[in-house]
Amino acid sequence: MRRLAASIRRWIGRHPAVYSIARPAATVVQQFPWVWPRGVIPSAAEWIARQQPRRGWYHARQGQWYREAYPSSVRALAAPPSDGPLLEPFRQCNVRLVPSAGVYCFRGSQLFSDEGAILSPDNRLFGEFVHHFDTVGLRQGPYFKPFRTFSPRVLRRNEWIALLAAPEARNYYHWLFDVLPRLHLLAPYRDVLELYAVPHGLSSVQRDSLRLLDVRPEQLLELKPNQRLYCERLLVPSLPGSEGSTPDWSIEFLRSNFLRFAPRESGEPRRKIYISRVATQRRLVNEAALVEQLTQHGFEVIDPARLSFTEQIACFRQASIVVAVHGAALANLVFADNCRVVELFSPDYIRPDCYFTLSRQLGHDYRYTLGNSVPGQWGDLEVDVAQVVRLATE
Repeated sequence: MRRLAASIRRWIGRHPAVYSIARPAATVVQQFPWVWPRGVIPSAAEWIARQQPRRGWYHARQGQWYREAYPSSVRALAAPPSDGPLLEPFRQCNVRLVPSAGVYCFRGSQLFSDEGAILSPDNRLFGEFVHHFDTVGLRQGPYFKPFRTFSPRVLRRNEWIALLAAPEARNYYHWLFDVLPRLHLLAPYRDVLELYAVPHGLSSVQRDSLRLLDVRPEQLLELKPNQRLYCERLLVPSLPGSEGSTPDWSIEFLRSNFLRFAPRESGEPRRKIYISRVATQRRLVNEAALVEQLTQHGFEVIDPARLSFTEQIACFRQASIVVAVHGAALANLVFADNCRVVELFSPDYIRPDCYFTLSRQLGHDYRYTLGNSVPGQWGDLEVDVAQVVRLATE
């Protein structure tokens, strides 16, 4: 049967008119059962290992492979000081498995959407490359909605492509910890890589961060939300593991590559920073009262959205104290040194697995307080101003 299929492919290749019809038809057939992906592949490494014996020794050398760069590990972090009982979310994240990381080479797989979902040649979804933040299981997520991944026209690329796009990549936290560290895993292959698949519509901050890592604008292959792209040669770095599982190597990569663009002179005055959160959710309703008290203790108000990427790095590197409502701007703590952190949580959204764990890894003095919720406004909070000032200054 395989010999017959190979003969048919060769015959089609020798007849351009037939080929012009057969190739589009083949892209549709490969998407069977069309309504949704055929299934989920939980482990790409195991899937590759099963494929190799089928191709034989010679073809396996040019085919698909996986190379591990870092083994998995377990991290245990001491709980933060608290005036009351330890909150359960801290217990859930102070011991975490840090996943292994490496690079996968896929041949003939397809990219779908600007989140970097990968579909195998037989139309199954690789589960480990798509985080699911809002659903319990992958099959309840958006990729399994009827005809969500089907496309009558699949674009084809023959270049060596590296995947950087990841779920929620437009969020600054996920960009720093899920996307940029993938370039570290790709370092051994940078000389052959021609294109980097990224979400469309990158911000100036995101483009600047790529430029500082020597990724040129003409190398960016922008993925669209509902686009399906056939890749003859695709290198896929592991998602490094965020939200309580950020590996030490990714933190070291960010600091070693970006701190050199924001040098700090010895003896330079340190800054006390309050981060103003400009958002539609998790707003601090009594921010004005808190800012009034903090400024009396030498704090300055910073809106990171108004700063360039290097300005954000410099700002946090100079910081001695950072006070902020939980939000993506606190990802810049990765650039701080020996800093006190006071994180403000809404009872509606307690997520210590981002910045408590990051602060512990970096040796920051981490503290937190739980505000009061605001009726009818999910995520908004009101804090005890005196308590926040005490945590920040004593």
